[in-house]
Amino acid sequence: MERRREQLRDRGKVVSYLGVILVLLPLAVLYLLMGPTGNLAQGWNALLSILGLPAGDYPQLLPSILAYRALRLGIALVVGFTLSFSGAALQNMLQNPLADPYVLGVSAGAGFGATLASYLQLGKGFWGVSAVSVFAFLGAMGAVTIVYSLARRRGNTSTVSLIIGGIIVSSFLSAGIIFLLALAPLRDQHQVLLWLLGDISNPSISFPHLLAIFLVSLLGFFALLFLGRELDILSLGEEEALNLGVDVGKVRLAIFTIVSLSCAMVVAVSGLIGFVGIVVPHAARRLVGSGARRLLPLSALMGAVIILSADGVSRLLLERLAIPIVPVGVITAFIGAPYFLFIYFRRMRG
Repeated sequence: MERRREQLRDRGKVVSYLGVILVLLPLAVLYLLMGPTGNLAQGWNALLSILGLPAGDYPQLLPSILAYRALRLGIALVVGFTLSFSGAALQNMLQNPLADPYVLGVSAGAGFGATLASYLQLGKGFWGVSAVSVFAFLGAMGAVTIVYSLARRRGNTSTVSLIIGGIIVSSFLSAGIIFLLALAPLRDQHQVLLWLLGDISNPSISFPHLLAIFLVSLLGFFALLFLGRELDILSLGEEEALNLGVDVGKVRLAIFTIVSLSCAMVVAVSGLIGFVGIVVPHAARRLVGSGARRLLPLSALMGAVIILSADGVSRLLLERLAIPIVPVGVITAFIGAPYFLFIYFRRMRG
């Protein structure tokens, strides 16, 4: 009987993976075909053009249109992929269901760097990437370095000290962001605010840049899978991990470094897209359990679905409400907050 239940659970996990993939693939195609403001009629014309049927001016415009949309699609996939598997890894490592990549100070550091670049009116960065993205990456890495330095005592880093260090650094840098915004011209304030709210339509990112970010993220993902056993043991507690022979300090440093580098790369491109790193691992854990080697891949796939869906909704709102822009971070916040409310009431009842 127990073996039968185990088989049913395994089948359920496989179905979960297949279900997410079957949602992701058609969603990506629809995303490519949608117009810049979510106009499905433009997508229909694009599809006609691909099939060789009459479609107005689309045969001439299609290559450039699809190239732009493919780039934006790639950014959305990488951002959702990275934030989600990073959040799942941190929740296991820190034994905290509310942990996400931003608890390390990534968001505050990136936000401060981006705001500083805008305040200094630095237009160009390096390798064709905007100064805002470059400074955001440097700020994120600087912040997590400070967080880790604050948390490390006598060669050890505890879960509590990492979280407290993240809160301290994030609070200080958030004050710095507000101070710089108060000094900046109104035009720059608007641009920085959009970036802080999360936006994947970054004009300075090209396919080579995106490929580099994806490779770093993919390496981080496989490195965390390699550390899957250690992640599972850390989720049992530090004392239990030490008893099972895990070098807690070295493993935490490795996970901390992998997550920080991966998230700093994507945040520099997308701005601060909240809730994805918290909500998605929660949802994935309900489907496949808390084992890292099952949880991380499903979280990554589900994160890509969430960001694609959020950006698709954002583009639909542009057309329906006739407004200039709806940042993706706003849509994910609308998704994430009700989900937390659902979790709260569920725990109160049970």
